[in-house]
Amino acid sequence: MNDDAVACQPCESHPESLPCITKYGILVPSRSSPGHNHLVTRPGGRWHCECVGFFYRGHCRHVDAAQSIYTPRELMEV
Repeated sequence: MNDDAVACQPCESHPESLPCITKYGILVPSRSSPGHNHLVTRPGGRWHCECVGFFYRGHCRHVDAAQSIYTPRELMEV
């Protein structure tokens, strides 16, 4: 996913280093690649992340971060 197309703009509700909701899903900053974000989505109510770790394990820290920050109501708006 092109980060420019779904860039998170820092706002008062959260600093730039936290995940943020976009119209495409939740962007979670990468720890291993500064300046890169991973897109976390919930198609059909199931969590998905575009990172390699999720591809191999079916779970990742980006999904954990999204789940820990946003309430189910906020995620319904995505």
